[in-house]
Amino acid sequence: MERPGHQCSVCNKTFTEKSNLTRHRKNHFAKENWDCDYCQKGEKNELLMWQKERLLEYAREFPPVTWHLDRRLKKQQSKKETAESTISEVQQDPNYASDAELLAAAENVLDESEAPVSTQLTTWGDLTSAVCQDSDNRPGPSSLRDSSASESGGILLEGWQKFWEQPLEFVQALGIAPPNIKWLKCNETYGLFERAPKYKNVKGETVERKLLKEKMEFHPPPLPMSVKGAVPNMLAFFTTPAFFWRPVGVMKAMILCPNTNCPAPPGEYLEKKGFGSYARQVCGMKYDYTLLTEKLTCPHCHKMMSQAHADNREDEEENAHNAQQYTWLAYSPKILMNLAPAVRSMFPAILCGKRAVDRAVVILISDRLNAVSMSKVQRLLQQGHDEWHVERRDLYQTLLYEAHTAGSTSSQKGILSFARAASTYTPPIAPSPLPSVRVLRRAHLIMEIEKMPMYRHQLLSVTGEILCIDGTRKVLKKIYGDGQGTMQYVTSVLNEWGQFVTTVVVAAESEGCYGRMARGLIARFRRANAPAPKVLYAGNNCCRDSGSSFLENLFGDWVKRGTVVRLDIRHWLHRWNAAVIKQSHAKYGVFMSALAGAVLAYNKVDMMLLVQAVRSGNPELYARYSDKEMMAFLKPHQIRSYIRRITRGVVVSVILILV
Repeated sequence: MERPGHQCSVCNKTFTEKSNLTRHRKNHFAKENWDCDYCQKGEKNELLMWQKERLLEYAREFPPVTWHLDRRLKKQQSKKETAESTISEVQQDPNYASDAELLAAAENVLDESEAPVSTQLTTWGDLTSAVCQDSDNRPGPSSLRDSSASESGGILLEGWQKFWEQPLEFVQALGIAPPNIKWLKCNETYGLFERAPKYKNVKGETVERKLLKEKMEFHPPPLPMSVKGAVPNMLAFFTTPAFFWRPVGVMKAMILCPNTNCPAPPGEYLEKKGFGSYARQVCGMKYDYTLLTEKLTCPHCHKMMSQAHADNREDEEENAHNAQQYTWLAYSPKILMNLAPAVRSMFPAILCGKRAVDRAVVILISDRLNAVSMSKVQRLLQQGHDEWHVERRDLYQTLLYEAHTAGSTSSQKGILSFARAASTYTPPIAPSPLPSVRVLRRAHLIMEIEKMPMYRHQLLSVTGEILCIDGTRKVLKKIYGDGQGTMQYVTSVLNEWGQFVTTVVVAAESEGCYGRMARGLIARFRRANAPAPKVLYAGNNCCRDSGSSFLENLFGDWVKRGTVVRLDIRHWLHRWNAAVIKQSHAKYGVFMSALAGAVLAYNKVDMMLLVQAVRSGNPELYARYSDKEMMAFLKPHQIRSYIRRITRGVVVSVILILV
């Protein structure tokens, strides 16, 4: 049954509560707005009107409080009078026309215009030619030219890209930060380039050039600590390092082509082909630093693709489908995964689309033991970046202040007074934005994906001489949804050290389900040149009436090399449950305990180590007890956790059972 609504008699709007209707009707029948003298705003709400009236009445009793309000009111009134006088002067001008008159005149011009209108479509070629002609007529370097020589005083810079300074808006890069451009280009001590001998080009002109240094890490010049006869440059206080990733150019790494169908012969590797067109900003713990890279190419794949395009094929879709990549950036995932682990670990960043995050930041996210979440990492980053920016900003402003207020004995007296007036200098740059929590989470996932081969090698390198195979259903009972009931067992194989050799989920305990697991284990031992296990313990499928058992057929190669398949002692003890009528029998616990004591014993070495640990906890108390007497002070949970169980042997167990 629907609840009756309350409908407005003016606009027919319905409300579930009558109080909402009453509040709504006040908007229709509201009085004129009450203009506040100080905030210059109108109020329709009677409650707010009353609150403002009472507040101003109390405030007028304290002149020191209303002095600021009166001052603000005078400024607003003076601005309003100035604007009204300006408008009146403009309107008195005989050439003045209002907006309505201008619109009417424009419509008349359009109606009476007899100018021909071209209906021809403008093509991309027309636009390109027009842009080129326009750029040739403009003075100075255009956006389509290489500005490296012009901006460096006529000196050619090897590999400098124009989009490092001015990246396009649609690309996934932020470019080099403005504070870093000058010192990276011009500073021969700290920058990217070093001066090279002059040479003559084809035209016979003498050309001066700078070549890239054979290094990858670049640190900025020291910060200015004093004002020495000139105004300090604001950008010099916010410089950050740069990292130029050049595994082939500097480290001489030999990288194979990532393409599986590459026709390159053995011993041929990727070659250098210029540098990346764009620069990235990597978010570090305290600041963002610049990331540059080189380009790599496979000449054999390039030659193959050129020949394919040269053939006269009519099917263009097939050509596009068969096209493959032959040029890569050095920090692309395909290149990084082909590097040796030691070389790959030198790359400092994780690339996440447009953003990049330093590995030191991503490692913090992996620390789950200390409950470090994505939001906490972002707060730590915000704190570190804010502290770094405040330190640089304060240093810049402190030097300016000291230069202006220097006394007569200071060497800096009058330096800045003749240059600029106070408060007219370049303000500090704004802090760089931090990556969001989503970007940090994506960076963490990418780093874990990069570690998958290492995890796989660690798992596949585990072998053993004594294996135990066991399955359980308890884990799969917690599966809900579409997967509920599709799997029956989680089967694990462990070695004598308690390490997991492998784990599989199967639908049934059959030879077909376990066959792939058995073949994988045998192949792993063969690749590792490990001997076949001596014993394979199992909870079931190990007994046979005649011929070979289920597990002996699965691990036939190991059985031929001497592996013995046996029932493990825990399940052997459980088999005695069939010999007892019911587990609620008064002698059931005593019987099973005596049987376990006849078969199993505690490891003597582990027992002595535990006794020594307990005695060292309180030497004064346990000094007078012998090792045998110390057994009474060992607690059951300590024995279960720290002492291993071993079998006594067939002969000893038979004697204990018969006795």
